[in-house]
Amino acid sequence: MNFHKLAGIALSRLGIGTRQFYELCPAEFFYALQDHQERERIILEEQIRATWESTRTQIWYDISLNANIKKGKRPKKVTDVFGLVWDKKEKKQQVQSVEEMKQILTQMHQSNKMKMER
Repeated sequence: MNFHKLAGIALSRLGIGTRQFYELCPAEFFYALQDHQERERIILEEQIRATWESTRTQIWYDISLNANIKKGKRPKKVTDVFGLVWDKKEKKQQVQSVEEMKQILTQMHQSNKMKMER
């Protein structure tokens, strides 16, 4: 890749003017390009998620209004139609109890106290 191609990327993708591009050091250009790619990835993921959510909602709506499916067999929630990766809730981290915290602090205090006595 040559310098002119990098200048073209700076202009077209990043909206950086020619003068600004030539004032950048290579690391600054690299970080700007990385940030731009990360933002584009996030936007694409949001669009994909919205499309899947819309599809699932439409299927749920169609099933809910279908007279051939008995009421007891119809999905009650949109998530009952089919699961998506982001439906899974993150596992909560186990929180230390107050007693566990006290025990750890006491052990640390005793350890430090023994070191100071030496």
